[in-house]
Amino acid sequence: MGLGGPVWHASVANQRKHHPDDEMRLIALAVLKGLGDADLGQWEERGVSAFHMRRRLSDEEAVLVGPVVDIRRTDEAGKRLFAVRKQLAAVGMTDWAYEEEGPGWKP
Repeated sequence: MGLGGPVWHASVANQRKHHPDDEMRLIALAVLKGLGDADLGQWEERGVSAFHMRRRLSDEEAVLVGPVVDIRRTDEAGKRLFAVRKQLAAVGMTDWAYEEEGPGWKP
């Protein structure tokens, strides 16, 4: 997305209930409460089925996290998804084809 560095990301989806956009925004704000620094950057986006909020890490958080690497569609992403697949399925999250498309994906 080109946000210029690491961000916290909260997504609120409309899967079982219909939440108005302003309500989803409030939920995302509650999730990110105490995290990051909105003064350094906060981005809000209404997608097709979810509201997304991204907020820049605070300077202190960035030092703790260190360099950030995008692992989407990599073997590392596949390993992490494989490690939590049972927990995801237990809460009804079974559609992870996006990650499975990655190079070298082996469940």
